[in-house]
Amino acid sequence: MNMKLKLFFLFIVAFLAIGSCSSRDNDNNYLVVEPAEVYGNWRLESITVEGNGQKKVFNDECFRRSTILFNGADGKGVERGYESISTPGICKDSGNLNFTFSVERGTIYQTYTNGQKDEARVEEVTNTTLVVSQNKTIDNIKVKTTVKY
Repeated sequence: MNMKLKLFFLFIVAFLAIGSCSSRDNDNNYLVVEPAEVYGNWRLESITVEGNGQKKVFNDECFRRSTILFNGADGKGVERGYESISTPGICKDSGNLNFTFSVERGTIYQTYTNGQKDEARVEEVTNTTLVVSQNKTIDNIKVKTTVKY
């Protein structure tokens, strides 16, 4: 086989190897995310909690007023929450939770000013949508929480 033909086959093999990789090809099958993809102010669309064979979606008007800000300039963020109270149409401001954060591969790591640490796996990110999930054990029940902004 001549040298040009060998180089051509090597090029094809390299091209196929690169083309077969996806954004989820890594050690944990997580979505590979660039930090800049999560920077910005995101408005909550829904929170889904699944566990013990049950599923509950929280997406009322008050929850949808909640936001989270990831400021890429300084690595700081703010969660601003709202919740429903007994009077229809009236939402209670839950206040701000300040945190620092980092984005590594497919995970957002947050450290709140009270010392609490949290992490969430990025399931989807586009220009208009951010979906993260967490798996936790609460009262010996495995729970998956998915938050869509």
